[in-house]
Parts: sequence; C-alpha cells; structure tokens
Amino acid sequence: MGKYKKFNIKEITKTLFELKSNFDSINYQLVRKKEKLSDTIIENIIETYQYINELLDKDIELFSSAGLYSMAELNHIVLCGTKKEKRIEYHKHIVETREKFQKNIKPIFEWYKKESKEKEISPFKLASGFYVKALSQPQLFIEGNHRTENVIMNYILVSFGKPPFILSTHNAIKYFEPSAQLKVTSKENFMSNIREIPNLKKEIKKLLEKYVDEKYIY
Repeated sequence: MGKYKKFNIKEITKTLFELKSNFDSINYQLVRKKEKLSDTIIENIIETYQYINELLDKDIELFSSAGLYSMAELNHIVLCGTKKEKRIEYHKHIVETREKFQKNIKPIFEWYKKESKEKEISPFKLASGFYVKALSQPQLFIEGNHRTENVIMNYILVSFGKPPFILSTHNAIKYFEPSAQLKVTSKENFMSNIREIPNLKKEIKKLLEKYVDEKYIY
C-alpha cells in the first residue's frame, strides 16, 4: 500500500453529483451516447468506494487469490448496491456474472502479477494497462464494466502511492471517448493489438497523469 489510506467519500460524492448536473450537455457532445447518470448509479458508485475503503482498512489485496472474490463484489455493488432485497432480486444475474468473471479474470490476473513486480513499474501504466485489458472484448463482467473497472483502476493507483482519477465535468468527454472505443475493440484480434489497443492505452495513461487529484484521497 502507498502513502494514502482511504478514498475521500465526501469529495468524490460532490464531484459525481456535479457531473450529474452537467451530464446532458456532456452526453450531447459524445459520439457514443452514455446511459443517463442517475442518483442510483452515483449512490452505487459511492458504496463501491466505501467497500474499497473497508478492504484497504483490512489490507486485503484485490489482485490475490483471496481478493478476487472482493473484485467481483465491486461489480455487484456497482449494479445492485448493498441492499439485501436487491441482491435477492438479481441473484441469477450475480451468479452468471461470477461465472463470466472467473473465466475472464485469469489472463488479466496473471498479467497484473507479472507487471506489478517490475522494478521500474509506472502506476499509471499499470492502471491504464489493466483498464484496457478489462474493458476491451471479452469483458470481465456482463454489465457495469466501465464503472467497475474505473474503481479498480483507482485502487491500483492508490495502492502504488498515486491519487485517483475521479470522473468529473472537466475530464468526462476525454475519458468517455476512448473508453467507448475500447468497449468495441477485441484484445484477441491481432490487428487491434498492434494498432487500436496500444494507442488507447497511451491515451488513458495520459488522461490519468493529467487528472489524478489528491483531494479524493487521504
């Protein structure tokens, strides 16, 4: 764990609701339109960061055999929140999501463990590398990949002593456009691995380097 210990829930909440108030204008400018940013979506994202804080308190490493359960749980919180009745309602979906996650996490997990041991590892390169691998096809989860992998990307940054990248009014368009392209790009396609994916990874990395902010962590 780096020098930071927890995500600043108050500041993250403030920024996300500010984004919500400007979201229609932002969405209008996007080539690929996004789902409306509702209060429920924001509340679930906040609960996800609260859960991450609990993991940080307990020194639970997401990229470990024991931590993979918690990684899948992040997606469940993003989509369903933490209320018991919602979990019961979406039980079938949760089971199917875990099955897909267990199938697709292995190559990403192995890549991460190898890359994170490099002596001169760049947290921004590691975080953007994970994001690109997880968001491109085939994706880690059935739904909610974008939101979940953004949170995990921030967990990686914080774990290596960097502040997180929180989606805001100021960076949303620059973030959504390459992310939308990633979602329709296959990491199993030879030409994509030569052209699109390396360029998108560089774009995401530069975005992280520019917009991480210490006010979201302490």
